[in-house]
Amino acid sequence: MALAGLLKSPIAAAASFFVALTAFAAVATTPGFAVKEEILGTDDNGNPTTTQTKTLAPLGTTTITVTVTRTDAVETRPDLLTLNFTLPAGVDFVSVSGCTLPTGFDPSKAQPTCTIKDPFTFANNVFGTKVKPTIVVSRHFSASAPVPASCPTADLGDVTVQATTTCASPPGPHCSAGDDLTAAPVVHLGVKPYADIDVTATAPDTANQGDTISVVGTIKNKGPCDATTVQIDPESADGSGVTLLTFKSISGACTVTVKVDPKTGAQTPTPGKDGSCVIDSLPVGGSNTITKTYTVDNVSARGQSQTMRTSGYANGGADQADPVGGNDVFDTFTVVPQSNDSCSTGGAVGPMALLGLILMFARKRRTA
Repeated sequence: MALAGLLKSPIAAAASFFVALTAFAAVATTPGFAVKEEILGTDDNGNPTTTQTKTLAPLGTTTITVTVTRTDAVETRPDLLTLNFTLPAGVDFVSVSGCTLPTGFDPSKAQPTCTIKDPFTFANNVFGTKVKPTIVVSRHFSASAPVPASCPTADLGDVTVQATTTCASPPGPHCSAGDDLTAAPVVHLGVKPYADIDVTATAPDTANQGDTISVVGTIKNKGPCDATTVQIDPESADGSGVTLLTFKSISGACTVTVKVDPKTGAQTPTPGKDGSCVIDSLPVGGSNTITKTYTVDNVSARGQSQTMRTSGYANGGADQADPVGGNDVFDTFTVVPQSNDSCSTGGAVGPMALLGLILMFARKRRTA
């Protein structure tokens, strides 16, 4: 293998090319490589990124662009360009674009390698001098794996790519081969903290119209990192949300300070009206209890002897990613008997109430 920036032979020198590996990045000057700055995205504040380092949450992805450039369009050129990627442990291959993977490629068994035929082909009356394939990678995560004993802080490592040129057999007069260059500087991947937020809730099994009921939620951080700004929403897993209940109050270790749009000042969700709130901080292993009260609406479903009122709690997100989605939402169900003095909701709600009863007896309270 030739050293980065050096060529193996005089023939190869005639077809020298440069490789720049960028991931939302600018490439520094290195002998034998183009100085290239390519902005592929923005940071959390909307500013263009200009770094070779990307931090990933579990299952988070990043796009890396490989820029391969010939110095002169009139030089001899290769028939085939091969890119051999090396991904560090804990980083998974997702996809490539502008480059062809081998048939049957299995990323669990091999590092990704892809090829571009006649990469610098003749077009628009000139031979090409640049190709820019991309690779998408993600941070590995398994929900079944043990939770780390502490919040991970060690970087994942470097993503590298080696570019090699080859010729057809027999090679044409235009082709040279033997270039073997490793991109520099490399893309370095770090880690973002994450926290598994677990949600459970309880509510009375039965109530009467006009009653005030309490729906108690327990929000726990199962780790491995501390969580901040944990948004709690009054949603349910089946999408019905809060039905036939009127929100009255919320109490416990959860404030009604919610997200504010910096442009309009609008608060989402509206505090004090729907039971949404924010837990400012939740350490690993810690849990907070929240109590919401509702008035059972004086409404019945025509043709039904009882109706079901639904509520619950949902993790609406935090400053840290939560890659475990199976415990983010917990539904509650309260059965309310028909009252002769109540208003009828008509035929449209009758089937909903019946469906709710079926769901209540057929499913577990805990969403999977």
